[in-house]
Amino acid sequence: MSARRRLAAAVAGRLDTLLSRLEDPGDALDLAYRNLLERLAGARRAVEEIAVVQAGLQAAAGDLEAAGHRLEALARGEVASGRPGLAREALARRHVVDEGARSLRGEARALAGEEERFAAAVEVAADRAGSIGAQREALKLLGRTGDQRDQLGATVDAVRVADRTVRT
Repeated sequence: MSARRRLAAAVAGRLDTLLSRLEDPGDALDLAYRNLLERLAGARRAVEEIAVVQAGLQAAAGDLEAAGHRLEALARGEVASGRPGLAREALARRHVVDEGARSLRGEARALAGEEERFAAAVEVAADRAGSIGAQREALKLLGRTGDQRDQLGATVDAVRVADRTVRT
């Protein structure tokens, strides 16, 4: 073996060692894609939680409105019983309860708007994740094709070397 071939073999061996130490871009892409899918799942859970909170706000507003109706009925009963002071107190409380119910309904509407915007953003992210997943699969296929092409090239080279050896 000539000095030139030995040097080429040594350099190739060192390069192979260095390359094997480097991070595989396919592995890095897989990890990033898994992280993206985990974040997307978290965002979907957040949209579901927003819907639960919104429903809770609506229910609490309904409860306050029912309490307001009970206070109004109490006020009418107090007026009929000749106790206008207690009726005024019940109506004042009803006013506070009604304000609370309106506030909760407003918060629920605002939250519904946020939920819609967030859900739309999650859908855009899901579409993007699907696109990235398709690109990832395409890169894997290209990598396999490249490996097969390299193997085919190595086999062709080996056949040529064997053919030369047989001829000489």
